[in-house]
Amino acid sequence: MHAFKITSLALLLAACASRPVTVPPPPQTVAKPVTETLHGVPITDSYQWLENQEAPETRAWIDAQNAYTDSILGRRPEPAL
Repeated sequence: MHAFKITSLALLLAACASRPVTVPPPPQTVAKPVTETLHGVPITDSYQWLENQEAPETRAWIDAQNAYTDSILGRRPEPAL
């Protein structure tokens, strides 16, 4: 049991001593506030423009997000499912 504790502590210290993984920031998402009044209550949605999946600007945003995700997950050693 004592050897297990020492091994666990050594592994923990080794993990803490390793360099942190730096991840680039994700693509920016532009806020385009739209305010609607529903049942007398004004509601502002800054990302309503993303609801139109066929709009060229939404498709460009989706493509940028997918490329970012692929660039991060593509570095992982596990095979993709």
